[in-house]
Amino acid sequence: MGGRSIVNREILVIAIGIALGILFFHRTGLSPGGIISPGILALHMNTFHAFAWTLAFSLFIFFLLEIAVRIFGLYGRQRTALSLLLAALTALLALGRLPLDPLWLGWVVPGLVASDIQRQGLLPTVSALLSLAGVTF
Repeated sequence: MGGRSIVNREILVIAIGIALGILFFHRTGLSPGGIISPGILALHMNTFHAFAWTLAFSLFIFFLLEIAVRIFGLYGRQRTALSLLLAALTALLALGRLPLDPLWLGWVVPGLVASDIQRQGLLPTVSALLSLAGVTF
């Protein structure tokens, strides 16, 4: 029964993060680094190294994405898909070398955050993400 309550809590935190992200986007026009990112990050806010690695990894993926966007002129869903693919590939290469979570926090969230950083800028994306993750936490 204890494992079930942990899963229920995680689902609830992610759902609250999604709802707050939608409201935030509606009010400000800023995306908090993907629809699931605030909730997923809120689940890991008490683990500083996971939190810090996620942000650092997001910035690394952003730089790779920025180069690809300038070379190939990608936008919209193509840009987001490439961001997620770059994050997945980089996470696979870094597995065992860096303390990355193997799934959501390790490549999905950094890919989504990097895509939004490339689209709307570093400060608006990171401040929206941190604010919403903090409120969700």
